[in-house]
Amino acid sequence: MEEKYYSPRELANRYNVTPQAIIKWIKQGRLKAIKLGSVWRIPESALEEFLKQKQVP
Repeated sequence: MEEKYYSPRELANRYNVTPQAIIKWIKQGRLKAIKLGSVWRIPESALEEFLKQKQVP
């Protein structure tokens, strides 16, 4: 099964944050992403891992 990829803008709209916040998390190493040329793409598996780390036990 192929993995789905998201742009920072797509995730920003989905989670009500700014695209700059998404890019900041990528640069901090908190959210894994791939840079293709000048654009970032976030794999769905990396998003799921990021969201799992944010859950309160």
